[in-house]
Amino acid sequence: MFNLVKNINGKKNDEKSEIEAYLALPLEDPLSNPLDFWQRNESRFPQLALLAQKCLSMPATSGSIERRFSIAGAIGRARRSRITTPLMEKTLTVREYYQEFT
Repeated sequence: MFNLVKNINGKKNDEKSEIEAYLALPLEDPLSNPLDFWQRNESRFPQLALLAQKCLSMPATSGSIERRFSIAGAIGRARRSRITTPLMEKTLTVREYYQEFT
């Protein structure tokens, strides 16, 4: 991702960099969808659009991590209170690999 940032600042002759051109734009409506903006301006700001796509495509949910904590809680319940942290990590890893490949 950092190599992408280097490319964005590159200038040729008197052209504005993508960042300078982007910062010169008037502000968008705060309620507008940023994905729509980048879709409309992808050809104008190709490197910034790629960076925005990488940043904005991250899931906005914590469901997967909450599932993992729930599973870890089930493994480490009172009946298994003597389970060590390394053994719990190994158990969760094996379970995850098993589910992924079956």
